[in-house]
Formats: sequence, C-alpha cells, structure tokens
Amino acid sequence: MELVYLWVEEYKNIKNQGFNFSPRFTCKYDKDKNELTIEEKKDYVSIFPDNINVTAIVGENGSGKSSLCEEILNIVSTKILVIRLNNTFYVHKKDDVTINVKYEKRNLKLFHIVYLHTDILKYDLIKNWTEYANLGTKGSNPFYTMLKDKSQSLLHLDKFRNKFYLLIFQYFGKFQQAPFVFQPKKVVLLFSSNNDSAHIKNKLIEFEQQEKLKDFDIEKYIEFLKKIEPLLGEHNDITNLYNAILNQSEIFFSLIKIGILEINFFDDKERDFFQLSQGERKAFIDSLILYNEISASKKNDMLILVDEPDLSLHPEWQRRYLFNLLTLVETFKSKKFHFIISSHSPFILSDIPKENVIFLEKGKQAYPNIETFGANIHTLLSHSFFMKDGLMGEFAKSKINEVIDYLNGKKSPITDDDEAQRYIRIIGEPIVKRQLQRMLDSKKLDKMKEIDALKNQIESLQNRLDNLEKKP
Repeated sequence: MELVYLWVEEYKNIKNQGFNFSPRFTCKYDKDKNELTIEEKKDYVSIFPDNINVTAIVGENGSGKSSLCEEILNIVSTKILVIRLNNTFYVHKKDDVTINVKYEKRNLKLFHIVYLHTDILKYDLIKNWTEYANLGTKGSNPFYTMLKDKSQSLLHLDKFRNKFYLLIFQYFGKFQQAPFVFQPKKVVLLFSSNNDSAHIKNKLIEFEQQEKLKDFDIEKYIEFLKKIEPLLGEHNDITNLYNAILNQSEIFFSLIKIGILEINFFDDKERDFFQLSQGERKAFIDSLILYNEISASKKNDMLILVDEPDLSLHPEWQRRYLFNLLTLVETFKSKKFHFIISSHSPFILSDIPKENVIFLEKGKQAYPNIETFGANIHTLLSHSFFMKDGLMGEFAKSKINEVIDYLNGKKSPITDDDEAQRYIRIIGEPIVKRQLQRMLDSKKLDKMKEIDALKNQIESLQNRLDNLEKKP
C-alpha cells in the first residue's frame, strides 16, 4: 500500500494544497470542478527496492514540513486522500465531499503508521483510526501496555511534572554498536499521577493473569511482582516508590532482566551508551523503536513518518541516514514500506530523486529547478532554495563587506590598508580572497601613482620656485 496523494483544505499554514507522494503517479484536484485526475508518469524510474517508497518533504523552518506530517496523521479529517494497493486506487474522502472520480472506500486500519518525532519525549494524541506508534511511547511487550494509563493524551516534556510521573529503569552497560543501531536492554514504565500504589498493584496482578503472557517468560514477571509488592504497600506516592525501587539494586536488576527491546547487530565495536553524543543517542533510539515496531506489527503495509531526523546528527551520519535506514528494514521482505521524511538537509536529499521530493515554501509547494539524486552536497547547498543568502556565515559576510566598503572608498570601520590586508589574509574562500586582494593591490597602486604624481608635481613646482628666486 502506498500513499499517493493528499489534499489539505486548511491546516495551520497550509491552505488548499495538494501533495503527490508517489513518484510514479500525478494526482490533481480541481476544487472548482470537484474533479480528481490520476495520471501515470511515462518516464518513471524506481531506484528503491520494490517494497519500499521514499518521499522527502523539504523546506526551511516554518515552511510547513511538520504540519504536513501532522495532517497525514489527521487523515480522518482530511478532505481527500488517495492510496494505492497493487494496481487499484482507493480514494478516502470526507462525507460532505463529492468528486468526479471512481473510488472505493477502504479500511485504513490496514495501514500501520509509525511517527518518529524530533523529540523522543514529545507525545501526541493516539489516533483511533489506525495503529499509531509515537517514538518512545509504545512497545510490543504487554507489560508496558497493562501499566499504561488508559488516557489517550500522554505528556509533553515541559509539563510532565504536573500530569505524569515517568519511571524509567534502564541498563545499557556495554553493547555492540552498528552504524545506526545498538544492543540495549531496557524497561520503560509510564504511570499516571492519578494512579496510587494500590491501583498499580491491581494492575500488576491483572497483568499477571493475562493470556498475552503465554509468549513471555512468566517466571521473570512473577519474580518481579514478588519483589515489588512490599514496596507498593509502603509508599503511596509514585515519586517515593520510584526512588525506593532505584535504591533496591536487587529489584533494579530484576527489571533489567525483563528487557522489552533487544536487537542484535553485526558490529563488534563496544561503546558505553552514556558516552554517546546526543545525535548518536537519538539515532540509536529512532532505530531501536522503528525496528521493534516493524517486528511487532502484524500489518504488511507500513507508513513511516520521520520528522527531521537530521537534527543533532553529525553531517556524516546525515549523509548515511537513508542508506542505514534501508539497511535496517531490508530483512522485512514480506512488508511494504512508505517512508516520508521531513528535512532541510541536502545530505539526505542527495539520496532521493527529485520526483520523490515535496518542496515547501511558506505552506505552499515549490518547484525549484534542481536535480537532487546523486547531486554534490555543495551544489545542493548553494542552491537558493536551501541558502537564500549564500553559504557564508553572516558574521564573516559582514566583515568582508566592511573590507569591500573600505576598498571602494565608502564609510567603514577599517581605517587603513594594513587592517584590510589582515582580514583578506584569513579569508578561506579563494575566489573572494583573490578578488579582494586585487582590489587592495589596485588601491595601493593607485595610491603609489598618486604619490608619484604629487612628487613630480612638487619637483616641478620646486624647479619653478628656484628659477623665480634666481631672477633679479
């Protein structure tokens, strides 16, 4: 299944815009005629595996990238949506919309959506129309599901102290590192602030009796319940319970044994998790959650939204991002994936053909004259769509402009040639440096010519003066 087209009536800064997500088909919606047309491109070439499609949403901050991702999640309220399964198109529309196209309504729950946020602790409303996994909020282990508060609205990082207590027991120690994924063991438990100790205890007992546990090592959970039960009776406050559990190393290491996420990869290199950079930790968590979601899902069609994965990543990791992402999912041959990646990184865009890219400017789709696939990073960066004011840092640019003003005889903080020469000497861009040096040399030459001319004039005047003085 593939997301082909989305018409957004009005959402944040996006109004009356249609977006094509398939490189193979072009959809157009005429609002005045209520007419939707679908055409297949004649020169379509697929560079990705048969079971994978990749769409990039590109634009600067405020262009509407995240808004478009959010609107995809709000498909129930979306006016028109086109999806393709095998060779059949299915059009989902709001009930108050009539369009002149043959369509067939389809149960969208066949589409498993995974949304990876830029902030691993940013939670959103869980949508009721499809399986929705927000980064860090869901695991395949029923232990997490049973303890999670029934409330659909989870937490934001800056407000969780007032609404939720987040208990995180984790142990990484040494683990294997691949370019993008690692081998950790961790347990994440989320409790609502409305839950008291008795309620948690009841949930644990209820959890113990679940049929879902048949696929898990029941002895580990029973061992955990026995050890945590005394603490549940002693502490009525979640924070105190959290601190008490952390102080009980035996219980802490029991939690470690109940690792809900574990992935084995091929690199033997060892590194400590807590010594990783912020970008490396983000890459690890993104990969881990994604792999776990794919493994746990029973759906064969997955729409995966990745919101600005390049943030916090080293340029080399950005350059390898898509390659590593495709490597991560290549073992899932029976599943079909549609990755939608929002970004403003030319490093990522260099791996994606122009036909697979949606360019956004201030909530509207743009059509820059630029070929992206296999393009040199510097070429992409130098394009006005990415860097409207060039590639140079603004501070350096201002200093160079001061040199130019001085050389052109305009008002400038630079007072003499020697100061201008010092600035020119440290400029790294060779063309700019060479041109400014020529301007300075020309200025010096003009000054020398003027000095010589003045000397000649002085000499001429002196000769005239001498001749006049010799006359009686």
